[in-house]
Amino acid sequence: VDSLKIDNSTSVFSLITGINDYYENYVNSTNLFVSTQNSSSFSGVGDYSIINFVLSNSLSFVKFPWSVTGSLGYTINSSDSSANIVSLYLGNSYTFFDIWNNMLGINYTLEEERNSKVRFYYTSSIPLWDLATFNFHTEKSLYRETIYRYGEYDDFLVRVIISKRW
Repeated sequence: VDSLKIDNSTSVFSLITGINDYYENYVNSTNLFVSTQNSSSFSGVGDYSIINFVLSNSLSFVKFPWSVTGSLGYTINSSDSSANIVSLYLGNSYTFFDIWNNMLGINYTLEEERNSKVRFYYTSSIPLWDLATFNFHTEKSLYRETIYRYGEYDDFLVRVIISKRW
């Protein structure tokens, strides 16, 4: 056996498919994303396999400026130091007076038997006449660890941006 032999292989596969439905009062879009990534080496150290599934849906209304979006994901991770991951996203956006955009949503991620994160957010954007755009963003994040508690945190963020295109 040659100890200096290098024999690594990596394979990647992705599939994206979806369907859009157009109705008189709304447009619905459903999508499925599947991907795999595998890596193996001669020694077997660091070998891994990841399979990722994401199902998403977006519903936009035709007669008023509101849309709702959601996704559900599951990642199967077979490396030595990783766990499977479940993710959930729910969000919506509404535009007032054809110019004031608002978004509200929640993200939830669970790394099985390790940690979880919840993020709530609100974003608002409105033009200030022809002078600039005012953006406001706030979010609350909660991170919890099951094994190592020293990394837990609660964050609250507020960001205000005034921008101008030249």
